[in-house]
Amino acid sequence: MVRKDIYKIDIQDGLYFLVFHKTFNGGFGSAVSLYVNEYEYLKFDCFGENEGHYHIYNGMTNDIIYFIEKTCEEQITRTSYELINNIDTYLNKSENVDIKNFKINHKDFIDKIDDVKNKMLEYEYNFYSTLR
Repeated sequence: MVRKDIYKIDIQDGLYFLVFHKTFNGGFGSAVSLYVNEYEYLKFDCFGENEGHYHIYNGMTNDIIYFIEKTCEEQITRTSYELINNIDTYLNKSENVDIKNFKINHKDFIDKIDDVKNKMLEYEYNFYSTLR
């Protein structure tokens, strides 16, 4: 798996997004990872019906949740929703104290979600929409 066209979106010290696109045996499409204190903690792979999913990397585990949304665009919208509405829940579930105790500036965090969504849609339209 190769991450292509990595686009970094800084939020605050110790917190940033990497938006990219990729193709591998589990699908293809746009993705975003959230890094907290240099740990990749959340990753959303918006690969379309039956392939799109997201990861919660928690210590030695990699919890995978499949999207119920069918299209890549719907999955990207769901990613935005999850990040805006559930980020505190995700962080509180972490076994890593560097993640669990991280204090997010929610205004700055939410202000960056449109950048994430727009870049993911750009990758989807430029590289993958004609292949679906």
